[in-house]
Amino acid sequence: MILRVENLSKTYQPFFLSKKAPLHAVKNVSFEIGKGEIYALLGPNGAGKSTIIKMIAGLINPTAGKIIFNDEPITKNSVYKNLSAVLEGTRNVYWRLNPLENLHYFANLRGISSSEVKEKASELLETLDIEAKKKNQSQHLSRGMLQKLALGVALITDPQILLLDEPTLGLDVSSSRKIKE
Repeated sequence: MILRVENLSKTYQPFFLSKKAPLHAVKNVSFEIGKGEIYALLGPNGAGKSTIIKMIAGLINPTAGKIIFNDEPITKNSVYKNLSAVLEGTRNVYWRLNPLENLHYFANLRGISSSEVKEKASELLETLDIEAKKKNQSQHLSRGMLQKLALGVALITDPQILLLDEPTLGLDVSSSRKIKE
């Protein structure tokens, strides 16, 4: 197993002196994902899917449970070089950089040199159908193009684990099908 989640829980406590009950966003969730497998979290809004993704990505701490990557408990050093994520929303890229600069920037953060990224960045921009906008500042891209760029940023490092939270949000039907393929 590449990723194992055991009895994962997240409870948000009410503010100091509040009479509200604690909010149990995630309760005792367990699953395993093998190398090369695709695993989907399905459920209604508010079911805790995004919270689980954010716990695996290390953005929020679980209240209880374990997240195990390659048979080792997750630590920042053990998984984050091997994990990429596209989170819901439009904050996955730097808006003042163009798509090509975003790909280089995020790859460089992960220790991949610009010379290594050059060919792969061109391929990704073409595959994601944003090659024509590669030198436009990202803040001027449409919602769908930003989503495609976010996916490119996540893929540029060849992660062992790719977390996608509503990856087709804002995409037209044709682009959505292509991403799913």
